[in-house]
Amino acid sequence: MIKKPPETYRAFVDRLADLFDQIPPEDIEEAEQELRDAGVDPEAIGQRMKNLAEQTLARSRLNWRAEAAAERRHALDKLTHFAARIPEARSGLEIAIREILERSPHLGNLPAVTAHFRNFAEATDEDLRSLLLELEFLRMQAEEDSKDKDK
Repeated sequence: MIKKPPETYRAFVDRLADLFDQIPPEDIEEAEQELRDAGVDPEAIGQRMKNLAEQTLARSRLNWRAEAAAERRHALDKLTHFAARIPEARSGLEIAIREILERSPHLGNLPAVTAHFRNFAEATDEDLRSLLLELEFLRMQAEEDSKDKDK
């Protein structure tokens, strides 16, 4: 005796519950056969459940981890790109820092930048490289943010 497929999810769940209340299947194959006998394709149901889970995860707030990882990779790529353009000589570092601050004066008000400038004359070359790298990154970030706002 073949029953017609359930018309609603509620009917499907009710039928499934009735089947499992009788004699539970001993293995996956038996469970799949019982579903087929009830007019349900277990592979189609499995695929629909998988698709629903993937869609839910994609819209989930937990997916921020994947987005954050991509943002970190992008930022690291930008930092690596900047590192290749940093001058070696102290005078070149100072000139590059001043040029950035002239083009983007708002960066001079950031706490990290003002901390570097307290002892600018006493700063090591490595400190100046670090400051230049940070300023260049912040300048590029500000430009990207303004482009995104314009869209």
